[in-house]
Amino acid sequence: GQEDGQGFGLLVQWIPRVGYFTARRHGAEVTTGDALVVICPSGSVDEAYRQRLVEYVEGGGRLLVFDSPHNRASTANSILWPFGLSFVQSFGPVAGKLTLPDGKAWPGADIEAAWSVSGGEPLMQIDGTPVVARVQFGKGTVTVVGFATSFNDAAMGGTWLQEPDEAMIEHYKLLFGLFEAAFDGKPLSMPKKDT
Repeated sequence: GQEDGQGFGLLVQWIPRVGYFTARRHGAEVTTGDALVVICPSGSVDEAYRQRLVEYVEGGGRLLVFDSPHNRASTANSILWPFGLSFVQSFGPVAGKLTLPDGKAWPGADIEAAWSVSGGEPLMQIDGTPVVARVQFGKGTVTVVGFATSFNDAAMGGTWLQEPDEAMIEHYKLLFGLFEAAFDGKPLSMPKKDT
């Protein structure tokens, strides 16, 4: 995390809450786990790294890429192109109520800025524009989320010590749903009131 709340330390801390252990890895080691989470990439992506990701997903790995219009130095598309996915930046960000493909609105999910997603199976939309999508690639999957800023430290409550209110609980349910869809291949469905 960062002092101004723009980091993603709390998001990383939530991953174990859906049943996965986390480890920070670099270089060739990033493809040694069951799932790889990439958050707002801004570093250069060379061909060897891209090929390693392709082989990782083809072999059964799960890749989850978060990006945001606030990431002005984004290199996410250079990671996603081999999988037939991309964030569409040419028309600018979209904003509004987050919905499932059937049009049902996700509770409490008003997104201030998201990239639309091209390719894959739409999992979530804003006004009919996909902002979360998933593609099966070989034995694995790639899931992309175009509104990463909704999960930065400020949006997640600022500290893990804070007792979440009803709005924050709905926000956490959205994150859990995205992780389950990306890691376990489950479909996104409306959260239950009692969870």
